Amino acid sequence: MPIGLPLKTLLYDWAGGPKEGRSIQAVTMAGLSGGFLGHQILEDLTLDDPCIRSHGSFLGAGGIMVFDDSRDIVKAAHDAMAFFAHESCGKCFPCRIGTQRLTERLNDSIAELPYADWLAEVEDIGEAMKATSACGLGMAAPHVTESLLKYFPDQVAAATESVN
Repeated sequence: MPIGLPLKTLLYDWAGGPKEGRSIQAVTMAGLSGGFLGHQILEDLTLDDPCIRSHGSFLGAGGIMVFDDSRDIVKAAHDAMAFFAHESCGKCFPCRIGTQRLTERLNDSIAELPYADWLAEVEDIGEAMKATSACGLGMAAPHVTESLLKYFPDQVAAATESVN
C-alpha cells in the first residue's frame, strides 16, 4: 500500500470495515509495539511515520491490528502486556520486571490500589522501562499502557471501579 494512504481507506474500503452493527474502537500500529490508537483519531490518520508518531505511535513494519467495540480494551491491553512479559529475554530487569508488573496492574487486581496510586505506578514503571531497558521490547511495551490511558481513560476508570 502507498505511504500516506488514509487508514480509514485501508480499513473501510480495502478491508471491508467492521462487521455490521459494530464500530472500530482501536487499532495498533507496529503490531502491539505501537500501542493503541483510539477511534477518536482514525478520521485523520494516514499511514506515514510523521502522522503516526504525532499520535504517540510508530509505523514499524506496518503490522496493524483492529479492535472493534465488542472487545474489552483493558483486557486487550493486559493480554498485550502478558505477551511482552513472555517475550522478554529477561536479561535486563527493567523489561523483565516491568512487563510483569504492568501485566499485574492490568489484571483483575486493577483496583487493589487507589486509582491515583495505580496511575502513578503504571506511569513510573513505563518511564523507567523506556529510559533504561536494553532493547526495543522493553522500550516499546509501555506504549500499551500509555495509549490505553490516553485514548481509553473511561474504560480504565470503569475497570478499577467494577472491581471495588
